[in-house]
Amino acid sequence: MKDVTQFIYDETFKLCLRFTDKVYRSLPGEVGYPFIYLGEQFDQPTETRDLLLSVGTTQIAIHLYGLAGKRKQTTDLMRDLKMSLRFLHSDQYSVSGVTANILQENPNNTEPLIHGILTVNFSYYQDERKKK
Repeated sequence: MKDVTQFIYDETFKLCLRFTDKVYRSLPGEVGYPFIYLGEQFDQPTETRDLLLSVGTTQIAIHLYGLAGKRKQTTDLMRDLKMSLRFLHSDQYSVSGVTANILQENPNNTEPLIHGILTVNFSYYQDERKKK
């Protein structure tokens, strides 16, 4: 059985692919903009009396990078993804909130970039007795 937090990560990755084929699990090299990097995941399990239940929350950071001169392209992608994330759920998890931040970056004194960060909060439940 796949861990519920990995399941959430995989489903989030698939959702990002609906908006662009430039979705990566690590920062890519030269791929062109905009692109999505599915980044950090933080897990906060909750102790239960039943040792075969996994309950808790997890957050995933979705990083969107685009050219500052084409900011609208990146913010539109962020908006579309943010709206779709609200409907991402299964019998094992649901989205409990999405926050957005936009930073301007100038790495290595190159063309300025827009770096959007969506932090997605999930609540999850997994019964280890149920095998899929």
